[in-house]
Amino acid sequence: MVPGKFQSALQLPVSSGYFAAFHIPIVNGRVFTSNDSLDSVPVAVVSRTFADRYLAGENPLGHRIRMGGSNSHEKWLTIVGVAEETSYSTWDQTLQPAVYMNVAQVPPDWATYAIRSDGDPLALAAPAQKALAGLDPSLPLDMMMTYAKYVQQLLTGLIYAAAMLVIDALIALLLAAIGIFGVMTNLVGERTREIGVRLALGARREDVLGMILRRASWLTAAGLGVGLLLAFGLAQIVANLLRGVSPHDPVVFASIAAIIAAIALVASWFPARRASRVDPMVALRDE
Repeated sequence: MVPGKFQSALQLPVSSGYFAAFHIPIVNGRVFTSNDSLDSVPVAVVSRTFADRYLAGENPLGHRIRMGGSNSHEKWLTIVGVAEETSYSTWDQTLQPAVYMNVAQVPPDWATYAIRSDGDPLALAAPAQKALAGLDPSLPLDMMMTYAKYVQQLLTGLIYAAAMLVIDALIALLLAAIGIFGVMTNLVGERTREIGVRLALGARREDVLGMILRRASWLTAAGLGVGLLLAFGLAQIVANLLRGVSPHDPVVFASIAAIIAAIALVASWFPARRASRVDPMVALRDE
């Protein structure tokens, strides 16, 4: 540790079975034991990030740390173990240094209990309530739920935001398809006489169809180029809403571009097909 330098870490009071319950391996040292009590030396387990950031190049076991700053009245804690990394944030995947303190030595104001089960976890609800009531009948116990339900509640806001983004994206795709269809219909209308002349001079209808689709392809490519540049720059704004996907993931950008290009092609097909079926005499007479 560096004297006089501000250093921060998550403070997590846990029991000795916490690491096994949440499948967090101990990479160095040990976990808390029954010998770690109020009458023994206060101990702590730190995360790998904590050890790498604040104790780089040293063996963290045996180091003493104190939470709360130089003027703190907290007890000095002796590091007895280093735990593998895990994320405690719903939104941010950045790994933070963590200090795990023994609840037997640093009792928290409140606690959350986790129970592992190979069967139906809710089947343990009644036995768990009975066991805790046996320890302390006045102990309040509420909000019993499965871990999946707990995670779902944590992610409710994220799921809602993702659903709104999906709906917005679908609306944007619909508006893009309508806009492309309108632009191509207007283009065909403006070039009706030209198309009639081409057909009258012997142009094949397939050539007219290809001409309109090529025009649509150029317009789509230009729009996609500008759109991808803007999307790449603005992706960082919603980066915290993404889990497991980079805001600049090339697969995502390529997939979106392919979907938009396909929609543009379909939206352009109908005006182009109608243009290829123009009767040359009718087109010339209308002009």
